[in-house]
Amino acid sequence: MLNKSLCIILMCTVMTMRVYSGSAEPEEAHKQDTKSKDRVEFYLVKGEGGGGAAASTNVPLSQIELEDVPLFTSDDMLYYNGTTDSFLLKTKAYDAVRELKVQVYGKTFVLMVGKRRVYRGALWWDWSSVPFDGVVIVQPMGAPNTELHLELGFPAQKFFTGQDPRHDPEVLKIFEGVGKTSGWERQK
Repeated sequence: MLNKSLCIILMCTVMTMRVYSGSAEPEEAHKQDTKSKDRVEFYLVKGEGGGGAAASTNVPLSQIELEDVPLFTSDDMLYYNGTTDSFLLKTKAYDAVRELKVQVYGKTFVLMVGKRRVYRGALWWDWSSVPFDGVVIVQPMGAPNTELHLELGFPAQKFFTGQDPRHDPEVLKIFEGVGKTSGWERQK
């Protein structure tokens, strides 16, 4: 009898929690959507095949399936230098980038503001012998937290084709505020 009563109480508790969490979801989703409009997010591609970033350049940006959670965001940046397109990440985000398994064909990321996909790029392994014609973040190798760069082309800028997408006005406006809200600003 005690086990039956305990099961009924447990079921009622679970049902109550589901009802209350269901009613709060739209408000929470709205808060999240509003928050993401105020930050830049770097998403990895879901289920990227063996061809890596080099193979994804022919897929329209709107059709790329993204991971559910960004690899890092502008909230994870300690500063961003718009002149050199360099930035420093907080240790946890830096370690997430450093510890990714990036093959010679790179790992695609999509830079987003809110729901808008601004451009695609790739995390690239420094020892790769495969050239890439897009925006690249070269994966740091074993180094402590160091400055990263949004570079054009790999292994050199001469491999880049197209227009430079890095200076999107909305992205730069958000990057201008990086570090200022956390009280950490890079000394010039």
